[in-house]
Amino acid sequence: MSHSQGLPDALDALPDIGRRMAGKKTALFLDLDGTLAPIAARPDLVEVPETTRELLEQLARLCPVVVVSGRGLEDLRDKVGVRSVFYVADHGFQVLGPVRQRLELEVGRESRPQLEQAAAALRRALATVEGALVEEKGLSLSVHYRLVPRERQAAVLRAVADVAERFPMLRVTEGKLVHEFRPPDDWNKGKALVWVMEQLGLGRGSGIGEGFPIALGDDLTDEDMFAAVEGWGAAVLVGDPGRPTRASYWVADHLGTARFLEGVLTLLR
Repeated sequence: MSHSQGLPDALDALPDIGRRMAGKKTALFLDLDGTLAPIAARPDLVEVPETTRELLEQLARLCPVVVVSGRGLEDLRDKVGVRSVFYVADHGFQVLGPVRQRLELEVGRESRPQLEQAAAALRRALATVEGALVEEKGLSLSVHYRLVPRERQAAVLRAVADVAERFPMLRVTEGKLVHEFRPPDDWNKGKALVWVMEQLGLGRGSGIGEGFPIALGDDLTDEDMFAAVEGWGAAVLVGDPGRPTRASYWVADHLGTARFLEGVLTLLR
């Protein structure tokens, strides 16, 4: 991973990205929280701006648009509310295409009972910790502690470590003030991106009209997408350009994402 201090601004780089898109079939892979929508104190308060939603609909008429998130599938579809896009939920463990695309995938289904038991154990352990939130998403579960007072955060980390020890077959990963429990499969947003591209006939090295994936994201889990498109498409980090990343461009925030998508729309037209 390179430190991204010297990363070019994706908005300035649009002409360059346009040249790389030429003659290829572009597909967009977009994270939700912090990328399409501003981060909120609680996941249920996150809202996609109406103008961004309209942009997604316009883009989806011209190329595959895929929203990739750690959220559960139903929650993700409710939040984004665009019928013509692909949804990749639970960090890639669930994929659902638009109605006419008949594209579906569910990885790690056999882990559901363990995820449910782990969620129950975490709820018991965190019952007295103010602001801790356990969110079940079907094929993953999240422990959010953005709203937990600093002096109580250690209690959350202890509970996560205890439950992780009791369910060694579940994989635990870390994001921004959140820990995630997932099935053991070595599956992630990057592998889901490659799978979707292949299903659409746009896999790497697919010849004439080869696919050109553009991935945007702000979280550590989005680095798997950035790694997947290296040397193939374009990766845009949303947020702090000072952190180590595999992205090759950056924008500041969800407003930068919207401006970048407007630029891509112009290029596609």
